[in-house]
Amino acid sequence: MDHPVTPCRGRKRQRDPENWTVNIKKRSRYVYSAYTILVLEYSFWLELLIYLGFGSLRTDVCSTCLQHDELLKVEKDISKRNDIMIYRRVHKLRAKAFYDLVREEYADVMTFCFDCQINCPMPKLPDQTTYYSRQLYLYNCTVIQGTSKDNTFAYCWTEDTFAKGSNEIASVVFHRLHSIDFIGIKTVRLIADGCGGQNKNSTMVTMIVKWLTNYAPETVKVVEIVFHVGGHSFIPPDRIFVMIEKDIRKREIIKNPIEYLTILEN
Repeated sequence: MDHPVTPCRGRKRQRDPENWTVNIKKRSRYVYSAYTILVLEYSFWLELLIYLGFGSLRTDVCSTCLQHDELLKVEKDISKRNDIMIYRRVHKLRAKAFYDLVREEYADVMTFCFDCQINCPMPKLPDQTTYYSRQLYLYNCTVIQGTSKDNTFAYCWTEDTFAKGSNEIASVVFHRLHSIDFIGIKTVRLIADGCGGQNKNSTMVTMIVKWLTNYAPETVKVVEIVFHVGGHSFIPPDRIFVMIEKDIRKREIIKNPIEYLTILEN
């Protein structure tokens, strides 16, 4: 049985060498017009995205807020949903109250904000084997006096000399308190994060009691310790750490602590 021949397969296309140039011109004109449209569309969407702004992925999000958001997605009871929304509102108001304390400036109140930077590895090399090798870390505990970053004091040491625990952080704060002249100051306010191994512990409280009873001037009557709300509040030393880490990323090789200290001084 003979099968019918499909017209597009049975017919052979005749190629005329005289029309090759014309075909090439048509094709080039079509490609150019399509490229122009593509460029116009790309520039249009680029300007639109720049106008609207680029979004970024969230990091270091508050666990309490995430818990409240997930509960609101599954909870159907109206009364329980209202309770969850109230708890979330109070939680955010606490974070706002923390910022108000940081920005407060009174003549008889001295504020100190302190925090530890992430560990700085030594040596910092592009070699992949250094990732699996045992590196030496440089610790940086920064104390900012007042609300301005001009009065910034960085205490640095390597892990082979001392650890980075509650004793070392308490020693840093004690040295800073012992080096300031508190003329006309009645209240000292210490602001830090709620890390239990470094700031929020009995060692820090004992050091403050020791300083207040034996070394503090007679004008100082109150010492306040304020811990921020995790996930919402960022203290002034975090801004210093961002600038330091930005300079560190620009350097491909850092071999010794002196190079890190040079970055901190600048």
